[in-house]
Amino acid sequence: FALLFHDLGKVNCLSQDERGSSHFYGHEKESAALCRKALKRLRCDKNTAHLTETLVQYHSSRLCPVYPPSFHPEFQAWMGQWHENKEAALSRMPFPVLEPGLRQARRWLNKLGEERLRRLLETQRADVCAQDAYYAAERLRQLENFTGFLELAKATNQCYCLRDLKVSGRDLQEAGF
Repeated sequence: FALLFHDLGKVNCLSQDERGSSHFYGHEKESAALCRKALKRLRCDKNTAHLTETLVQYHSSRLCPVYPPSFHPEFQAWMGQWHENKEAALSRMPFPVLEPGLRQARRWLNKLGEERLRRLLETQRADVCAQDAYYAAERLRQLENFTGFLELAKATNQCYCLRDLKVSGRDLQEAGF
């Protein structure tokens, strides 16, 4: 359903700039609203409708900071080392370089949860594969980078919501705060 409805709102959001180029600003929100109405008419269950609307709403969101193409092979090589020997790879972790991607992975995990985020990645991959191959390669590389950051955030137990914290508000109250 998400792939069926994801660009439905483009018709209502068409605009052209002074050079005659077409733009579809805000089509995600419009598509999500149209999706909600259509799924209600189709009498979809609430979970399916909510998931589909969420995927449509975020289908063109940039999940990851844009890293240069040269970053991709280095990151993939490091991720390969990570899967072989986590301890050694962690000691060589280029944290300042990786932190923006890890931060984004944590934000999206907090916003959508792991299952919905993985579904969003699938939706975005499918959408990108249907686009012009010239632009698709870079977009797919960015999605692969983000998937690596997601795996890294999960594997290193990055905290992305309050329930993941080791300390609760009650613990702080008991300590006198």
